[in-house]
Amino acid sequence: MADAKQQKDEELQTHYFLGKTKFQEKNFEDALPHLEAFSKERARFADVWFMIGSIQHSRGRFSEAIGAFERALQINPRYMEAALNLAVTYNDVGQYEKGTKTYQMAIDAAKEGGHGQLDPLVLSKLANLHADLGDFYRSIDHPQDAVEQYAKAVELRPQFVDIQTKLGMALREAGDLNASVQQFKRAVEVNGHYAPARINLGVSLYAQGDYPGAGKVWQEVLDKNPDNKEARLYKAMAEKKLGKK
Repeated sequence: MADAKQQKDEELQTHYFLGKTKFQEKNFEDALPHLEAFSKERARFADVWFMIGSIQHSRGRFSEAIGAFERALQINPRYMEAALNLAVTYNDVGQYEKGTKTYQMAIDAAKEGGHGQLDPLVLSKLANLHADLGDFYRSIDHPQDAVEQYAKAVELRPQFVDIQTKLGMALREAGDLNASVQQFKRAVEVNGHYAPARINLGVSLYAQGDYPGAGKVWQEVLDKNPDNKEARLYKAMAEKKLGKK
């Protein structure tokens, strides 16, 4: 009996080792059978469920992925990586509110556990999740909700100039032109070479009736890239308003 138990334990250890090794090598097809065999006998290993969830997500099997990530979090509620991946998967299937609540709960749990400073990679993932939700709200014409999500993303990762720019666009769509202009100026400060930020700054200035200011900004874009057709078209619009030929 003891020999049989020892043999079973050794088999499970082999499944765990091979499953984890193949997962780290991104050989998911070979990893999954080992991880599933191990989980049937040892269901209280959060990392195994996380790996299973990650593999199922990569295969587009979102329902199975959600179930696996949820199992991981039941075992370890502070498993930040599992919470983030669960949130991403919820977003993939359109369950945006569930996604937001999931990783917010994980953050709260992590902070309660003495992990107030989050890893930069985690912050980046959180920022992108907020930005994805902001994109969704913009797509259904809810600019104010989009503003809230982009603002949260910018707070987490202020150097992400593309999200800074999206925040400015959402502010403009929400009717707050002054805030939009200020936001685009901040985006330009973050990265002066990011043309969409300058172009959109010009659009908001134009919407305010500041045609000289808009034209100047678009000219700055053309100074850096004379082939930027969008900036050239907008600049022509501003010159027309100013009566220039």
